[in-house]
Amino acid sequence: MSTSKKLFLTMFFNIITLVFIISISFFIAKKNIELIINKDLETLGESIYSLSSLYAKNDPKGYEKDEFKNAIKAIKIGKSGYIYFVDKDGNITIHPTIEGKNLSSLDFIKTITSSNEGSGIIEYYTDVTNQDKIIYYKYIPEWEMWLVPGINKEDYLEDIYFEFFYKIVLLGALIIILQLFIFFFIAKGITNRIKEFSMHFREFINFITYKQNRIDKREIKGDCEFSTMTKDINSAIDEFDNKFKIDMRVIGESVLTFDKLRKGIFSCRVKSDSSNPMINTLKNTINEAIDDLETYMKDIEKVLK
Repeated sequence: MSTSKKLFLTMFFNIITLVFIISISFFIAKKNIELIINKDLETLGESIYSLSSLYAKNDPKGYEKDEFKNAIKAIKIGKSGYIYFVDKDGNITIHPTIEGKNLSSLDFIKTITSSNEGSGIIEYYTDVTNQDKIIYYKYIPEWEMWLVPGINKEDYLEDIYFEFFYKIVLLGALIIILQLFIFFFIAKGITNRIKEFSMHFREFINFITYKQNRIDKREIKGDCEFSTMTKDINSAIDEFDNKFKIDMRVIGESVLTFDKLRKGIFSCRVKSDSSNPMINTLKNTINEAIDDLETYMKDIEKVLK
């Protein structure tokens, strides 16, 4: 697998991880908000219950007075929440809009009236506003009815939706775009460096296999792995070029020595040394052959005299 593909897979998994973290964060935040809603609603209900219970003890028919009704109707919870009262028969005794109606057929009213004069929290969906609602109910024994504060869940969650989708999601999108930019920038840089190194390496192979007699060393850029490998190749080029020049000097001397030998000069020898054992063997063989030849020529000269 190519380096660019590995980088792409890494970036892809990073984005998936980021999306997963954002999703988990949203559901955790939503769950915590719902817990806060329930706690706030219960706290408000208990406070209104304490005041209503005290009022009921002083006036058993106090819930029928306009002063009390108007005070209850004036209480707003959030954007659209309110408080109402319901008796054991499901009659709505106090309500901002539907006071006097009987809602005993509704499931959440049945839950309240069958709660054995208790209290609790109910979540349900209403077709009136097409929203999920949360209510807290608390029984007032003096009036034999339940105090019911309720809210639309959307009133609370709307803010978190705004914060999440317009801020956290936007931030996540910016991070993803930044990752894509960084990926393409790094991938392009690595691809270019790989191409440069590959071309330089091919030139080096051609140079050491004598397919070309000259090679230029590349400039060391940066301090990465490619820079280290380029530096190593440059060092190898220097070492090979130095050895090549020494070998060529030995071979050159050998050619000159043979030329002098052809002219009858037997006192010349190949004097240069090489680190290449084969070149040194050739040099020694040539010198030994000349020594033998010189000896033979001296012996012939003596015989002729």
